[in-house]
This record gives sequence, C-alpha cells and structure tokens, in this order.
Amino acid sequence: MARYLRANTATIVTVGPFYDKTDGVTIENSLTITNERITMTVDNNDGSAPTIVLDNVTGATSGTDNDLNYITNCDAGLMQIELSAANTNHAGKRAMLTITDAANHVPVFHEFQILVANVYDALIGTDYLQTHAVEITNDLITAAAIADGAIDAGALAGDCITAAKIADNAIAAEHLAANAIDFATFAADCKTGTGLKANVESISAGAITATAIAADAITEAKIADNAIAAEHLAANAIDFATFAADCKTGSGLKANVESISANAITATAIAADAITAAKIANGAIDNATFAADVGSTAYATNIIAIAAKKAIDEYDPPTNAEFELRSLAAADYTVVSDLGTVQTGDAFARLGAPAGASVSADIAAVKAQTGAIETDTQDLQTQVGVDGAGLTAVPWNAAWDAEVQSEVDDALTTDTGPLSIAWGTLIERIYQMINNRMAVTEATGAVALRNIGNTGDIATGNVASSSGTTTRAELSWA
Repeated sequence: MARYLRANTATIVTVGPFYDKTDGVTIENSLTITNERITMTVDNNDGSAPTIVLDNVTGATSGTDNDLNYITNCDAGLMQIELSAANTNHAGKRAMLTITDAANHVPVFHEFQILVANVYDALIGTDYLQTHAVEITNDLITAAAIADGAIDAGALAGDCITAAKIADNAIAAEHLAANAIDFATFAADCKTGTGLKANVESISAGAITATAIAADAITEAKIADNAIAAEHLAANAIDFATFAADCKTGSGLKANVESISANAITATAIAADAITAAKIANGAIDNATFAADVGSTAYATNIIAIAAKKAIDEYDPPTNAEFELRSLAAADYTVVSDLGTVQTGDAFARLGAPAGASVSADIAAVKAQTGAIETDTQDLQTQVGVDGAGLTAVPWNAAWDAEVQSEVDDALTTDTGPLSIAWGTLIERIYQMINNRMAVTEATGAVALRNIGNTGDIATGNVASSSGTTTRAELSWA
C-alpha cells in the first residue's frame, strides 16, 4: 500500500528493512551508507515517461538534501531518509523510492502517493477538505427539497451573498418591507451632509427655487461659454456695485479700450499732467500737428526757435564773484616747460609698466636667462649623446622599485581589459577555475566552485541537459 507524502514539504520517512542479499532474511544493521544508491521517480499521469527526481544519488549521512542514516536504537534494519520540498513538489502523483547496494543487500523500495497540502492535512491532521459544489445537475435542488426554515441567518456565511449571486431584477418592490431603505442604508460616499448624491435626468417646473441654491453654488466653471445672453439680464441688473473692487478706479471702471467714438475725448476728459513725454511716440508730432497760428515755417524750425527764445529769456549769466570761485589759484598748479618725448597711440598701453627699472633692463634679464638655458641644453645633449648612447650606462635606481611596483599594482587592480574585470581579478579567477574543487549536484544541475579551503562557494551556476547537449551557464561570482 502506498504511503502518503505532503506536497512541497520537506520530510523524513522510514525505509527498509534491509536484508542480506544471500538469504534475504538476515537483517543488516551495519551497512556502509556511502555504498547505497538512491533513486526516486514520479508518475506524471499524462501519458509521458516518469520524472526522475533522484537519479542514483550516492548515500551520505549529512550535508545533503537526502541524508540516509540508521534509526537510532533500532535493530530491525530500518533507516531514515530526508526528502526535500523540491523532491515532494509533485502533487497528485505516485512516487517510487528505491535504495540499492547489490553487493550487500536486497533492493529496498517504497511507493508513495503525494497529496496536496489540504488533502494530506485533512486525512492525517485536523484540517477539513475544501469541497465545492461544482458538479450538481441543473434543477437538482428544488424548493421542495429545502425544508421550511432550513436556511436561516446562521446558515449563511459572512459576505456569502454578493452582487453576482443576485439575478437582474430579482428584488422587486414587494420584497422590500416598509421603511426598509432609510438614510443609514446608504454608504458615506453616497451622501452629502444630510442628503443623497444624485444624477438628475429631469426636473419638474419650478422645482429649483432661490432657497434651493446654496451660497456660492454657481461658480465660473458652472457657466458655459455664451450661456448668458442679453435677454437673460433684467433691466439695471448690472450696476456699479456689481463689479469687484479691482475692477474700479474711484467712481469709474477700469477698461482696455479698443475703439473710441469721434470727439469722445475732449479737453475736460484729459486730467492735468496726464500727457507726459513717455506717452508721446517718436514721430507722433509732425508739421501737420501744429495749427496755422504757430507759423508758416516747418514745425521743427518753430520748435527750435521757441526753445532758443526760452533759453535766452531764462539764461542767468554768472557774476564776477562766481567766476573767481571757479578759477584755480596759482599755488594749486605747476607750469612744466619740457614734457620730453610724449608717447603716442597705444604703445604704452601695449607694453605695460616694466617689471624692473625699465623695459631695457627687463630685456637684459631675459637675455641672461636665455643664455643659462642654452648652456644647460648643450650639457644635456652631451650627456645623452647621439641616439641616446649616453643613456645605456645609467644604473638602476633602488628608489624606482616602489614606483614600478605601484604602476604594476594599478595595472592589476585598477586597469581593466575588454571583459571590464581588473587583470588581477581575472588572473585569480583563472587559477581558481583550474585548481579549485567544483561541485555539481546531479539532481538539480547546480554548480558550485569552492574556495581553496573548501569551506564555501566563490561562484555558482548550473548545468542543463537538453536533447543530448549539456550546457553550463555563466558563473555568478561571490
């Protein structure tokens, strides 16, 4: 009889007993676990070949997903084996587990039925089966089959009646008791204060009165463009008080005027000092602007004449005392008879002030420096020799060791090649790939490159087999 396993759940199951291969009855209580080979398959129930879950896995007492050990204090030749959640993740399928060591004992095999968690917990534990009525024949349950009072409030689970359970037009007026629907029946988002929100399709004549409209209910956004025509405004409906304060200036309205009737602007309409120079555009006043009594000459001549006359009439010449105040005293200035050669043009500005006593002194200093540079250059050429012959005998300087080491370190730790990996890291990984242990889990295809001490993984990946081709994926380095 098949034993039950809970789907997708790690577990430990008893296997055995293990009998001697010679007579088939002698109990084996001291077999070598590493000689055992473990295989597990599951039937797919779809006409396809069984799936191999464990493929001839070598027995181990620890450190694996399928540790195999004798049951402590049991002399009946029984062992226990660990099965991972991945091993049992085959709900609804029958599994076969075999453990073999042909040289020492007869094969041990067990059949298991893998059940979904709810079914397993209902059969083995305290849970209940989740059953749904999905195959009841139409009209099988009639009103006569249900006793009066059989379905009461206690028989209905919370939230069991949803909108989908109620047919269209199922609830008629006769199904609602008097006062069954009151204000409290409606959710908060259906209400506004003490009233209900509603989309009104038609309004009876006279239904909307002044008192029905709340203060500030009609905003600019509520009025469509061109909704208010002349016939909608009563006589004298718009008066000065209708306009806000920022629309007024004194006792008049502010306005952008686009057109003015002929003779609308009179002298009395223009305030004193209203027309300033800034208000008159260039060229706005021409000869035609002036009236005939200004004169027969051009308007510009008239204006200049008027301005000249005004300047002469209002000119106030300085007095003798004012002239004396504006004159320099002889003690305040010196007469220079010889200014020397005066520089002309921008020569002085281009040369600038000399750094030394004079420009000539600056040029002499530059020449002296140039001579020293020439001497040093000739000496350097003598030491280097033709084609660098003088450099062949330069001894190695111990002080260069640190600099060379620093450059090498930068090349190995900082510089990267086309793989965008530092050269030092690349060399280290090549050595690890050649030298270190690499573990491959046959059941899952997991690949792990171990460190030198075999105490941890330094890179992981996987190997997959498809249609006779084995492919190893790119490693992910820790």
